[in-house]
Amino acid sequence: MEGLSSENAHLIGLLADTLATGVYIAYLPQSVLVLRRKWRAGASLWLPLSCAIIFVLAMADSWTQLVLGYTAFSVPPGESFANPHAVIIDIGSHVNLAKGVFTAALAMFSDLIIVHRTLVVCDYNLIVAFFTVGLLLASYALSAWSVWTEFQTGTVSVGILAAEVSIRVKYFFILTFALNILCAALISWKIRCVTRKTSRHTHGASPLSSVISLVIETAAIYCANLLALIVTDLIQSNAFFIFLQVLPAVNALTYTMLMVRTSAAARSDPSTTVMSTHIRFATVNDSRYSPSVSRAESGTFDPDRLSMPASTAHRDDEPVKVGEAV
Repeated sequence: MEGLSSENAHLIGLLADTLATGVYIAYLPQSVLVLRRKWRAGASLWLPLSCAIIFVLAMADSWTQLVLGYTAFSVPPGESFANPHAVIIDIGSHVNLAKGVFTAALAMFSDLIIVHRTLVVCDYNLIVAFFTVGLLLASYALSAWSVWTEFQTGTVSVGILAAEVSIRVKYFFILTFALNILCAALISWKIRCVTRKTSRHTHGASPLSSVISLVIETAAIYCANLLALIVTDLIQSNAFFIFLQVLPAVNALTYTMLMVRTSAAARSDPSTTVMSTHIRFATVNDSRYSPSVSRAESGTFDPDRLSMPASTAHRDDEPVKVGEAV
């Protein structure tokens, strides 16, 4: 987007953020129903609490974004024209500082979720833990440093993308992207292993549904947004602000979908015979199935033990379910 001004980029980002936040809010009722059902079934409060934290941070960020947009593009009292440039470059203002804190906090919390998920599906492998937790701590340190630098910075006169705080934010996003890509690769590999082991029991799964499931399981949309942020920042494009402003809403939607995924599909098609091969935080409620039930309840999986007797693969009066989304 050569020639795109920072003011226009912020305006487009505001519109994109509003749209993404609307999609997230539209998805919330389904997630609430799923989490309520799981809580009544005796599930841990970890998932409802996580979704609540994501909701609070996302809504706080969206509110600051709306306030910032109104301040930038409205005409101040006593003035004849709006001056969005003056508002945008003042990264030390209270609204900009609050938005920076909420964006960083949401990114840090989602990183914690994806690392925890990766450790669970990889059975707390020490090598996996070393790299994922190490990257997580490094991204936390850089995020805190970036926010602290932003609090020490006043009005920027050298260009926002060239400012010291933006440089540190760029490295934070690079670390976060590396962490999410590593976790996504490990989760994809684990899903592939489980799918290969259970392929003889699956029927009717379309390639499109498998791709959509993989996108949700690995938080691929959030990773794509991070990649766009990094690329536009490296080439010093003002399109960076579009992806930056939409990031919290994409983050919230991606990780909420990840935690409450696929249960709607299982409920909407009661005649399905497809055995779920997703690796989840879920507990398995039907003890008729394989010995992996006890391991699923403890949060770990062994693909070699994830199997289902053919005699119990399907009954005409009930769907086959190894686990339900949480």
